[in-house]
Amino acid sequence: VLHYEASRYAASESSFLAYTVRSDAAGDRSGEAWYWIGLARYQAGRSVEAEAAFLKASKIPAWYLRALEYQGHLAFANKDFQRAIEAYDNILGADNVEPSLRFNALYNRAESYRGLGRTDDAVTAFKEIARIGGKEHEIALLSAAAVLEESGRETAAYELYEFIAPTLSLPGRREDAYLKAGFLRLRLGQVPEALTNFENVAAIDGALAPDALFRIGEIWLQDGDTALYVVDLYGKGSWGPYTLGLEGAYIGGQVTTGIAIDAIEFSAAEQTAGFTNPITAPIEMAPESDVSVLMAALE
Repeated sequence: VLHYEASRYAASESSFLAYTVRSDAAGDRSGEAWYWIGLARYQAGRSVEAEAAFLKASKIPAWYLRALEYQGHLAFANKDFQRAIEAYDNILGADNVEPSLRFNALYNRAESYRGLGRTDDAVTAFKEIARIGGKEHEIALLSAAAVLEESGRETAAYELYEFIAPTLSLPGRREDAYLKAGFLRLRLGQVPEALTNFENVAAIDGALAPDALFRIGEIWLQDGDTALYVVDLYGKGSWGPYTLGLEGAYIGGQVTTGIAIDAIEFSAAEQTAGFTNPITAPIEMAPESDVSVLMAALE
């Protein structure tokens, strides 16, 4: 075991193999030895030999479930997802399974469904894990949303991200969920909703806040349509030696602005009116703003 913990896998395997050939090597201890041999081979990348060792360990009842777990891991690593599911199902169908082993089997079975492209089964499996509660709840629901996203079910994915985001407590998880929901909304052309998600990330002010602020700036700096029209009226008249001229002009329509400013210093009066100084977020103007300008001159 000490060899294994020090990553000396060949030495660990040799020690346990030496034990298995002893005349008194029997029962649970033999199963334990073959389990550790399997782990050493697994870590060394010798999957076929590792599976043979786990098979021997599984014949000892006390080590059956642990050996079965790694048989599932080996099948998963080889992309034999159906076989992996069968191994994890056997673990979940056993009595008195340790909580950590049960969680690992549930999670890896869900990932195996994901590998097979069985989206509904994967989402159901992740939601089953979520019912356990705790940190596992958060990880499982995020994984379920990711599966929906990968399968092209973008609406269901952003709905789940937005539903779970307020409840997430693990560092970075909440802002990550909001950010992914924002990207999905943006991809679907739902700009106001995407903006709300990005603003939620910015408000958390964590590691992903700069990315969210950048996306907010991109949205507000999108090119809009500029369409202006001008109406100009001019008239003049003479009265004796005097000539009087009057001109009026009106400019209307829409103009692309896309301005985001975060370096304005407000006066004391403006701060009293409710503005913070310095500004903590960009001042945003819509990509298309209405224009209404009236000018007049008298001469």
